[in-house]
Amino acid sequence: MGTIQNLFNSQELNPVEVIKTISLIVKQSPVSNENVSDSGLFTMFAHPKYAPRRVNWDFSNGKKDVTIIGKGVLYDSGGYNIKPDASDMFNDRYGALNAVLLAKVLKLNVVVFFVVNLIHDGAVLPGTILTSLKGKKVCIDNTDAEGRIGLAQLIETIDTTHIISFATLTGHSVAAIGEGHAEVFSKDKSKLIKLLQTDLQIIGT
Repeated sequence: MGTIQNLFNSQELNPVEVIKTISLIVKQSPVSNENVSDSGLFTMFAHPKYAPRRVNWDFSNGKKDVTIIGKGVLYDSGGYNIKPDASDMFNDRYGALNAVLLAKVLKLNVVVFFVVNLIHDGAVLPGTILTSLKGKKVCIDNTDAEGRIGLAQLIETIDTTHIISFATLTGHSVAAIGEGHAEVFSKDKSKLIKLLQTDLQIIGT
């Protein structure tokens, strides 16, 4: 699992191992790598074997006015709101993987989380109320809403001017634009166009 292709094709469930592999690929260790089993909304992902991790790689030389964030669910069963078909849910890690690799190319700060969303003894039940790190109460009506929970906890605690968020999203996205395509949302059209132009230049389009 030492190449980008192997990283994206991996079925590794241990966040620690995935983080080690990413660090080898980007040739840089994270500036922080935290076990967040007892931290705010991340407690939703507490697991006896695969502890959730919040990880920060800084490729920006300390210029953190723009931060990329990404969702890295190494496997998403849906939790107790179990998915009827979870055969492709190893792919739910791609948001975080793409975020780190893009941050490396653009020389930006990046913060991601790596978790599993599995049914196990102690897993969060639908209807559970969790408290975020800044004291906000959140009711987990559906345990398959794990991505927005993790990203919300990242956003709440990141000190930056602009955030670019990467997530592997919902079946509704596939229904709207098909497999293999990405949706992009922003409240600032000019900044979005500039970002997309930068991205296209990177991939040689």
